[in-house]
Amino acid sequence: MTANETTTDVLTAYRIRTVRVAVMVTLLALGCLVALPFVPGHPHVDALLYGILLVVAGVGVGVAAALPWPRLFEAGWGERLLYVWSALDIALVTLGAALTGGPRSDVVFFYALTTLFFAASYPPIGQVGLMAFTCLAYLLLWALWHPQPPVLPVFLRMATLFLVWAMTAFLATEREREMVAHARSRRLAEHRAALLSAVARTATAINTLDAELVIEGVTESLTGLGFEVANCCVISDDGRSYRVTAARGLPPDYTGRPQSTDHGMVALVRERRGPVVVEDYGSHPMAVPSLASLGIKVAIGAPVWVGGRLSAVLIGGKTATAELSPTDAEAFGLLAGQVGRALENAGQYQAQRRLTDAANRASVIDELTGVGNRRWANTLLRGLRPSDAVVIIDLDHFKDVNDRHGHGVGDETLRRLATFLQSRIRDQDEVARYGGEEFLLVLRQAGDTALSATDRLLVAWREVAPDVTFSAGVALHGPDDTPEKTVGRADAAMYAAKQTGRDRACEFSAGLEELETY
Repeated sequence: MTANETTTDVLTAYRIRTVRVAVMVTLLALGCLVALPFVPGHPHVDALLYGILLVVAGVGVGVAAALPWPRLFEAGWGERLLYVWSALDIALVTLGAALTGGPRSDVVFFYALTTLFFAASYPPIGQVGLMAFTCLAYLLLWALWHPQPPVLPVFLRMATLFLVWAMTAFLATEREREMVAHARSRRLAEHRAALLSAVARTATAINTLDAELVIEGVTESLTGLGFEVANCCVISDDGRSYRVTAARGLPPDYTGRPQSTDHGMVALVRERRGPVVVEDYGSHPMAVPSLASLGIKVAIGAPVWVGGRLSAVLIGGKTATAELSPTDAEAFGLLAGQVGRALENAGQYQAQRRLTDAANRASVIDELTGVGNRRWANTLLRGLRPSDAVVIIDLDHFKDVNDRHGHGVGDETLRRLATFLQSRIRDQDEVARYGGEEFLLVLRQAGDTALSATDRLLVAWREVAPDVTFSAGVALHGPDDTPEKTVGRADAAMYAAKQTGRDRACEFSAGLEELETY
């Protein structure tokens, strides 16, 4: 809500209250008029005309009491109907005075009530018009009764009305100023409370270590604080471009692609190295055309620092007003600081996570071949499910390779086999060095296809390294099998392949039970 909106709402509420008070006072005045003919000493009145006048006045008060004044003021009709009401009141008072004795009638004093009402409710130009109408009505009474009215009574009564008007208008104006000032102070206090709440929420959110979530929360808070446009521009490492995150109120063509840091609020913040407020964004030479077309009147950008580097710029814009209080700017800087801390915490967390992941990975990776080590193999075995296949692969006559060509060639052969196996298995399958020249494969949900898949590996390896072969044993994991039992069967099948000529694959069967190693 802007300051102008606050003033309008306060004055409207004040006028609605004045209308309600006026209805009550008019009812009391109507009661006095009903009793007036019965007061001893009052001059005779025409009962029929006077009765009609009272009925019309009563209907008017009833209608005024029943009207939905809040909705009428919201629709723009409230103030117009008030003018009509006041004009009718002045006319009825004039007719009442005419029926009860003319310009010297005591009913003339009810002009004071109508004057009090418009002096307390209307803007100055409306008061002048209604005051002029009151004076003309009263002078008309004198003109009808006395072609040459006495100056002194007319002057005194007119002067009294002017004094009532002036005093009431002055007091009403002062009261309106106090109410507007109070409303603005309350609005400012509420706004400051909202700002502090937004900062507090963001301060709590940085513990999530999710920078994107924090930025989303900050821009959401900015929209709640009256910024129709809000976003965070994360600057690239080379400083040449930025990407828009957590955008609110921005066109898709602006948020969907990287933007240059040479224009817009980002460029201004980079140049100043601090917060920037642009009061007429649309006419600024650095404005982004697609954003200027949104009708942004005031824009603010605050730097987000991470480790002494300008990592992002928090930006907000208002289209409904060009006002930006010092409190807004201060809170904006605090929110930008919170984003910086969130990004810094997230960066530190990610760095630590990478170190931890690297350490964890190093603990299960075989240094020579780069595939999983025995620890990783045991982890794979613990995760076996029914229909998974375990394959044990062992290089044939590997000792001879080391003896003839040296351990360097032997190590290279192991690396070649590891790379070969990794490249030939499916994404869901796993490979690990089980020990020495042995490798373990876990073929997920291979079922009856496990042996044929292993045979294809044998054929492909002969093309890669025809001088070094391997033997393989295959075992299928069953619902009631333990990992130890399954890997023992695979090992037995591998020994069977060795004993039957090497360079081949065997699948475990009942006849190999005596060869199980577990």
